[in-house]
Formats: sequence, C-alpha cells, structure tokens
Amino acid sequence: MVSMPERRALVVDDEMLIAVDVEFHLQSFGFDHVRIFSSESEAISWLQNHEVDVVIMEVGLLCGMSKSLAELLVRQKTPFIVYSGYRPEEVDEIFRSGHWLTKPAEAAGFHKVLEQIFS
Repeated sequence: MVSMPERRALVVDDEMLIAVDVEFHLQSFGFDHVRIFSSESEAISWLQNHEVDVVIMEVGLLCGMSKSLAELLVRQKTPFIVYSGYRPEEVDEIFRSGHWLTKPAEAAGFHKVLEQIFS
C-alpha cells in the first residue's frame, strides 16, 4: 500500500472564527496539519524552521499589512492564497503573486483554488 504524503498548511488571519473556518476547509480537502497564527511576525518566525504546502493569508492584519510574509513566500516559492476582503487592485503587487479568494468564500471556492495549486 502506498502512503500519501501528509499535507501541511499555515493560516494567517487575526480573526479566529475565520481562521478556524479556513482550517475546516483545509481539513475537508485532505490537509493533515494546519497551523494558525494571528500575526505576520509569528508566522514568519515559525516558517524559519518549518515547511508547508500552502499558506492562506489575510492582507490586512491588526499589526499591519502582511507584505513581508508575502515576500517571504514568493522567495521560498511557497504557494499561497490571499483570503481577504480587499480587491487585488487595492493592495501591493506582491500579493497578486498568490492565488486570490475574496471573503467570504464557501468550501467550493477553497477547493477550486486548492485544486488549481495541487493539480
């Protein structure tokens, strides 16, 4: 029997209810491990010693814009989904390097974007 590799994801959002909802969607798509952070600095620090298959991130956090995180993900070639109420044209260009999903989104929206990334 061939074992499937474990999928790991990171969610960065300062609204815990939204983060937990995203975690649920990721688990329903087959992710085994989902880590949640509410700040960009925590996420960046954690990523120094951990790898993930995808990051789902909010652009505007209480601590400010998550531009440094997006820059790190682009450098590391880590796929990411911007899950935000902002429109792509309203934010820095670096965020458009990821996939875009506008809040609020249903499970089908998450699954569609995840299928694009992992197909």
